Amino acid sequence: MMTSSHPANGSDNLIDRVSTAAGALAGWIMVAVSAFIGYEILWRALFAQPSVWVYDISTYSLVWFSFMAAGFVLKEKKHLNVDLLISQCTRRVQAASEMLSLLLMMAFIGFILFYSYGSMMHTYSTGELEPTIIRTPVYLVLAGMVFGLFVFFLQILREIVRVARSWRGLGFAAPSGNIFFRSPTAFVAVVLLGAGCGLYLLMNDWPGLGLFVFLVSLLLAGVPVFTCLGIAGTIGIFFVFGSGGFPQLAQISYKATHSNTLLAIPLYVLAGQILLAGRIGPELFNFAAAWFGHIRGGFAVATVLACGVLRQSQDPVLQRRPRLAFLLFRKCSSVATSRNLPMASLPQVGHWAFSFRLAPQ
Repeated sequence: MMTSSHPANGSDNLIDRVSTAAGALAGWIMVAVSAFIGYEILWRALFAQPSVWVYDISTYSLVWFSFMAAGFVLKEKKHLNVDLLISQCTRRVQAASEMLSLLLMMAFIGFILFYSYGSMMHTYSTGELEPTIIRTPVYLVLAGMVFGLFVFFLQILREIVRVARSWRGLGFAAPSGNIFFRSPTAFVAVVLLGAGCGLYLLMNDWPGLGLFVFLVSLLLAGVPVFTCLGIAGTIGIFFVFGSGGFPQLAQISYKATHSNTLLAIPLYVLAGQILLAGRIGPELFNFAAAWFGHIRGGFAVATVLACGVLRQSQDPVLQRRPRLAFLLFRKCSSVATSRNLPMASLPQVGHWAFSFRLAPQ
């Protein structure tokens, strides 16, 4: 991680504190969601009395959580990106990649923030309500989205200033002998050339191939995955609907986080922590490693096998409790299992003499 040689000023520290506070609020929101869902599960299982508010409040809270945490995630450098090429470039090229990513991110988030704020004010003036039993005002849900995007935008500006300040102190040494780019100018030129080729294909009756080339160019440049997908989607909306389709961006962002499937993930992650605390996960992994650890690539095979065993063990629970299916969605169990078992297997990486670079962060 690149750090600035200049001390942060007061505004930088303030933005970091605001992002940290928003991240802490997002964490407590997720704790509350887990408590709400746990309450619903117990009430349905023991008394067969479902509530009318848990599902709605939990999904609205998930929207707040997703956007409130975005700025803190950026501050901690946890947004997912492809570093296959960037990790083999000089530090200045890496800084150029980060600056390019932040500028594209700023443009995309600013776009979403503008239309989200307009949507929130429109729903406030019209008094629009959610089509649910508790009839929640839509603007209250969108308010968390707008505030989270605003904090995210400020954090992007803070990171741009940090990268700009650190530029002079960066050398041209690469982390390894395999150097793909030494010059930041050449790197940016290649990225823009690839993206330009994608846009050219897109405008000449090759929309699928054009978007693919554009997307791959940004991904290999180290731009965060969500930014690449968001910009590609925005371009696609423009070519299909014109500028009149841009207001849909706010609704698309809202619906992406207002998700039944994502709502089930917090308790699965909590279950993963319980597995770690009770050493069930490591024991399951060690069992699989005892069978396949002696073969080449056995470490990866053992992880996959342990994930499969844990995933299959969840099916009988869903079959015996069909009333809880809306809370324990089977579609998300594979995602959550893929999150939980690596938590158990990663501590074994050093024991098996593997490099931690092989593991996703």
